[in-house]
Amino acid sequence: MNRESEKATISAFVNGSEGAFSELFRKYYPRLLHFVIKMVKSRHDAEEIVQEVFIKLWNIRHKVNTENSFKSFLFTITRNMAFDYLKKAIRHDELTEALWDKLELIKNNTEEAILFEDCKRITKKAIETLPPRKQLIFKLSRENGLTHEEISHRLGISKNTVKNHMIEALKSLKSYLILSEEFSKKSILLLILALPV
Repeated sequence: MNRESEKATISAFVNGSEGAFSELFRKYYPRLLHFVIKMVKSRHDAEEIVQEVFIKLWNIRHKVNTENSFKSFLFTITRNMAFDYLKKAIRHDELTEALWDKLELIKNNTEEAILFEDCKRITKKAIETLPPRKQLIFKLSRENGLTHEEISHRLGISKNTVKNHMIEALKSLKSYLILSEEFSKKSILLLILALPV
Protein backbone atom coordinates (compact mmCIF):
# COMPACT_ATOMS: atom_id res chain seq x y z
CA MET A 1 0.00 0.00 0.00
CA ASN A 2 1.73 3.19 -1.17
CA ARG A 3 1.18 6.63 0.34
CA GLU A 4 -1.56 7.68 -2.05
CA SER A 5 -3.49 4.43 -1.81
CA GLU A 6 -3.19 4.47 1.97
CA LYS A 7 -4.52 8.02 2.08
CA ALA A 8 -7.50 6.92 0.01
CA THR A 9 -8.01 3.93 2.30
CA ILE A 10 -7.89 6.16 5.38
CA SER A 11 -10.43 8.54 3.86
CA ALA A 12 -12.73 5.63 3.12
CA PHE A 13 -12.25 4.33 6.66
CA VAL A 14 -13.12 7.72 8.15
CA ASN A 15 -16.32 7.62 6.11
CA GLY A 16 -17.23 4.25 7.63
CA SER A 17 -15.89 1.72 5.12
CA GLU A 18 -15.44 -1.64 6.84
CA GLY A 19 -13.34 -2.85 3.93
CA ALA A 20 -10.92 0.03 4.38
CA PHE A 21 -10.81 -0.68 8.10
CA SER A 22 -9.88 -4.30 7.37
CA GLU A 23 -7.06 -3.16 5.09
CA LEU A 24 -5.64 -0.91 7.78
CA PHE A 25 -6.01 -3.69 10.33
CA ARG A 26 -4.06 -6.14 8.16
CA LYS A 27 -1.30 -3.60 7.57
CA TYR A 28 -0.83 -2.27 11.09
CA TYR A 29 -1.84 -5.14 13.40
CA PRO A 30 1.54 -6.99 13.19
CA ARG A 31 3.50 -3.76 13.74
CA LEU A 32 1.41 -2.70 16.72
CA LEU A 33 1.53 -6.18 18.23
CA HIS A 34 5.33 -6.22 18.04
CA PHE A 35 5.44 -2.72 19.57
CA VAL A 36 3.19 -3.65 22.51
CA ILE A 37 4.90 -6.99 23.19
CA LYS A 38 8.14 -5.07 23.71
CA MET A 39 6.36 -2.97 26.33
CA VAL A 40 4.30 -5.53 28.26
CA LYS A 41 6.34 -8.70 27.57
CA SER A 42 3.21 -10.82 27.18
CA ARG A 43 1.88 -11.81 23.78
CA HIS A 44 -1.56 -12.62 25.18
CA ASP A 45 -1.91 -9.23 26.89
CA ALA A 46 -0.45 -7.47 23.85
CA GLU A 47 -3.02 -9.10 21.57
CA GLU A 48 -5.84 -7.91 23.82
CA ILE A 49 -4.44 -4.38 23.96
CA VAL A 50 -4.06 -4.14 20.18
CA GLN A 51 -7.58 -5.49 19.65
CA GLU A 52 -8.84 -2.78 22.00
CA VAL A 53 -6.83 -0.23 20.02
CA PHE A 54 -8.64 -1.14 16.80
CA ILE A 55 -12.02 -1.14 18.52
CA LYS A 56 -11.27 2.36 19.80
CA LEU A 57 -9.96 3.40 16.40
CA TRP A 58 -13.23 2.38 14.75
CA ASN A 59 -15.26 4.22 17.37
CA ILE A 60 -13.29 7.47 16.96
CA ARG A 61 -12.75 7.24 13.19
CA HIS A 62 -14.50 10.58 12.69
CA LYS A 63 -11.69 12.24 14.69
CA VAL A 64 -8.95 11.03 12.34
CA ASN A 65 -7.37 13.92 10.47
CA THR A 66 -6.46 12.64 7.03
CA GLU A 67 -3.93 15.45 6.63
CA ASN A 68 -1.85 14.26 9.59
CA SER A 69 0.24 11.10 9.96
CA PHE A 70 -2.13 8.18 10.49
CA LYS A 71 0.76 6.00 11.65
CA SER A 72 1.74 8.47 14.39
CA PHE A 73 -1.90 8.82 15.45
CA LEU A 74 -2.30 5.04 15.68
CA PHE A 75 0.94 4.44 17.56
CA THR A 76 0.12 7.23 20.02
CA ILE A 77 -3.21 5.57 20.85
CA THR A 78 -1.46 2.23 21.20
CA ARG A 79 1.29 3.56 23.45
CA ASN A 80 -1.23 5.29 25.71
CA MET A 81 -3.35 2.14 26.04
CA ALA A 82 -0.26 0.08 26.84
CA PHE A 83 0.73 2.60 29.52
CA ASP A 84 -2.81 2.44 30.95
CA TYR A 85 -2.46 -1.34 31.16
CA LEU A 86 0.86 -1.01 32.99
CA LYS A 87 -0.49 1.61 35.40
CA LYS A 88 -3.33 -0.75 36.34
CA ALA A 89 -0.92 -3.67 36.63
CA ILE A 90 1.34 -1.97 39.18
CA ARG A 91 -1.62 -1.69 41.55
CA HIS A 92 -1.64 -5.49 41.89
CA ASP A 93 1.30 -7.12 43.63
CA GLU A 94 1.25 -10.33 41.62
CA LEU A 95 1.17 -8.45 38.31
CA THR A 96 3.87 -6.12 39.52
CA GLU A 97 6.10 -9.05 40.45
CA ALA A 98 5.51 -10.58 37.02
CA LEU A 99 6.33 -7.32 35.26
CA TRP A 100 9.50 -6.79 37.23
CA ASP A 101 10.54 -10.36 36.52
CA LYS A 102 9.86 -10.17 32.76
CA LEU A 103 10.35 -6.62 31.53
CA GLU A 104 13.55 -5.26 30.06
CA LEU A 105 14.16 -1.57 29.64
CA ILE A 106 13.95 -0.36 26.06
CA LYS A 107 16.63 2.29 25.46
CA ASN A 108 16.29 3.04 21.75
CA ASN A 109 17.10 6.73 21.72
CA THR A 110 18.72 9.56 23.62
CA GLU A 111 15.46 10.68 25.19
CA GLU A 112 14.83 7.26 26.71
CA ALA A 113 18.44 7.01 27.87
CA ILE A 114 18.05 10.33 29.72
CA LEU A 115 14.76 9.16 31.21
CA PHE A 116 16.46 5.95 32.31
CA GLU A 117 19.15 7.87 34.20
CA ASP A 118 16.48 10.01 35.86
CA CYS A 119 14.54 6.90 36.79
CA LYS A 120 17.59 5.26 38.33
CA ARG A 121 18.12 8.36 40.45
CA ILE A 122 14.46 8.53 41.53
CA THR A 123 14.19 4.83 42.31
CA LYS A 124 17.45 4.88 44.26
CA LYS A 125 15.89 7.58 46.43
CA ALA A 126 12.75 5.44 46.76
CA ILE A 127 14.72 2.38 47.89
CA GLU A 128 16.59 4.50 50.46
CA THR A 129 13.26 5.38 52.12
CA LEU A 130 12.70 1.73 53.07
CA PRO A 131 13.52 0.62 56.64
CA PRO A 132 17.00 -1.01 56.84
CA ARG A 133 15.68 -4.59 57.08
CA LYS A 134 13.32 -4.25 54.13
CA GLN A 135 15.98 -2.43 52.15
CA LEU A 136 18.45 -5.28 52.74
CA ILE A 137 15.96 -7.97 51.76
CA PHE A 138 14.85 -6.02 48.69
CA LYS A 139 18.45 -5.57 47.53
CA LEU A 140 19.33 -9.22 48.13
CA SER A 141 16.35 -10.15 45.96
CA ARG A 142 16.54 -7.53 43.22
CA GLU A 143 20.23 -6.74 43.01
CA ASN A 144 21.78 -10.06 44.03
CA GLY A 145 19.09 -12.23 42.47
CA LEU A 146 18.60 -14.41 45.56
CA THR A 147 15.41 -16.42 45.99
CA HIS A 148 13.22 -16.00 49.07
CA GLU A 149 14.53 -19.31 50.38
CA GLU A 150 18.18 -18.25 49.92
CA ILE A 151 17.51 -14.96 51.69
CA SER A 152 15.79 -16.76 54.58
CA HIS A 153 18.84 -19.01 55.05
CA ARG A 154 21.28 -16.11 54.84
CA LEU A 155 19.41 -13.92 57.35
CA GLY A 156 18.13 -16.70 59.61
CA ILE A 157 14.48 -15.78 59.16
CA SER A 158 11.51 -17.67 57.76
CA LYS A 159 10.71 -17.74 54.05
CA ASN A 160 7.28 -16.28 54.87
CA THR A 161 8.91 -13.35 56.67
CA VAL A 162 11.02 -12.65 53.59
CA LYS A 163 7.91 -12.75 51.41
CA ASN A 164 6.04 -10.34 53.70
CA HIS A 165 8.98 -7.90 53.74
CA MET A 166 9.09 -7.98 49.93
CA ILE A 167 5.34 -7.37 49.60
CA GLU A 168 5.52 -4.40 51.98
CA ALA A 169 8.63 -3.06 50.23
CA LEU A 170 6.95 -3.27 46.82
CA LYS A 171 3.89 -1.40 48.11
CA SER A 172 6.05 1.32 49.65
CA LEU A 173 8.12 1.74 46.50
CA LYS A 174 5.07 1.89 44.23
CA SER A 175 3.46 4.52 46.46
CA TYR A 176 6.65 6.58 46.50
CA LEU A 177 7.02 6.47 42.73
CA ILE A 178 3.38 7.25 41.98
CA LEU A 179 3.33 10.17 44.42
CA SER A 180 6.73 11.51 43.39
CA GLU A 181 6.67 15.08 42.09
CA GLU A 182 9.01 13.90 39.34
CA PHE A 183 6.54 11.26 38.23
CA SER A 184 5.05 11.57 34.74
CA LYS A 185 2.80 9.43 32.57
CA LYS A 186 5.49 9.00 29.96
CA SER A 187 8.07 7.73 32.41
CA ILE A 188 5.89 5.40 34.48
CA LEU A 189 7.18 2.27 32.78
CA LEU A 190 10.77 3.43 33.04
CA LEU A 191 10.33 4.26 36.71
CA ILE A 192 9.14 0.75 37.41
CA LEU A 193 11.77 -0.90 35.24
CA ALA A 194 14.59 1.16 36.71
CA LEU A 195 14.19 -0.69 40.01
CA PRO A 196 16.87 -3.40 40.27
CA VAL A 197 15.79 -6.84 39.04
